[in-house]
Amino acid sequence: MALSHHDSKNVSDADPAVSDGTDSDKAKPSRQSKASNTVAASTASRNVKVAEAVGVALGIVIVAAIVAVLVFLASRSSGSEAQTGYSSDWSTPSDAPSDGSSAALERLGATYQLDGSNGTADFGSDQTISWSVASNGGKTVLQYTNSMGVPIKSFSVTYTLKSSGSSSDVKAVLDSITGGFTGDIDDSELSTWKIGCSGSSYSPSGASGETSACVLGGYQLTDASQLSAFRPVSLSLVAVDATAGSIDDYAYSFTSNSATVTTDSTIGGWPGDTMSARIPEPTGQVYYDVRETDEGMSFSILETGTSTVYDSYVSQCTDMGWVVESSSDGSTSFASKDGYTLTVASNSGASSVDVLLLSDTAQSADASSSTDSSSDSDAASDADSSTGDSASSSSAQ
Repeated sequence: MALSHHDSKNVSDADPAVSDGTDSDKAKPSRQSKASNTVAASTASRNVKVAEAVGVALGIVIVAAIVAVLVFLASRSSGSEAQTGYSSDWSTPSDAPSDGSSAALERLGATYQLDGSNGTADFGSDQTISWSVASNGGKTVLQYTNSMGVPIKSFSVTYTLKSSGSSSDVKAVLDSITGGFTGDIDDSELSTWKIGCSGSSYSPSGASGETSACVLGGYQLTDASQLSAFRPVSLSLVAVDATAGSIDDYAYSFTSNSATVTTDSTIGGWPGDTMSARIPEPTGQVYYDVRETDEGMSFSILETGTSTVYDSYVSQCTDMGWVVESSSDGSTSFASKDGYTLTVASNSGASSVDVLLLSDTAQSADASSSTDSSSDSDAASDADSSTGDSASSSSAQ
């Protein structure tokens, strides 16, 4: 039977050997000391087990946190790919020049190759476009080959100074242009000037095209060598995908190494309502951007570089009973019919034929508003003139 604290005290009082024993007896641990040691050992063992348990728990928490971070980063990456349609993993060659020229930057599904002022952009899915600088008729242009698999209606490349360039290079280009800029512009501003080479013309897949003259600060470049101090910074083109029913904007940034494709317009979609029944739906042509209001309707027809698109739709309108009121320079206005007027105009800058149907009421309101604005402007001018005359008269007296 275990002893209580009270029992142990009585034993000590009755037997001096327990409390005042010999040295040998003192060296032997008492049962109370053994119990204390046992408790201490047990406690230490429990502490070790608790520490081990805590360590395991912390390990689990850390692993869970790492997994959560990886999942989060993966979701961000997949979100980026869903937005742009391209992988964000790029690898830059170890020998790539710092200014980005003559370097191939690669990623899954898309690459581009720059060779000085020339290059090739590959958007993946066998969609590429290549361009080179050329001198043509005293002006500098970009000649390109469309391998996008679909027609394109515009193409442009923008150039910026290379990292090794300076405002002196910009001045040299301007000085080499006959009648070039001779004004005084701060060097810090000149170094930000860019060269733009763009053109709007219909180019079927596999065909070649050419931009308008490349321009720096509003001045046309005259020789391909004038781009030597510049590098491509961005590219854009507009592709016509009739199969997908969309007109898409493709863009490449050679600075941020990013490519995007966004839908600009929807092809087709004739309303088939009372408003659209007033004019003919284009037949055998690609039309897009159909818009309607209570006052009229507008849309565009893809211009393929020939007059047949414009002439064909004008003929459709006359066949429907519209009477030509005036026609000149690729624009035809029809006389009012059933309270509406119709205009068909060729827009070479956008590679399109633009059609506008507008009610006579809306047109009269616009004309009235324009007249009122003009009258207000004239009245303000007359008032200013009168004030000036009065001031002159008073001064003379």
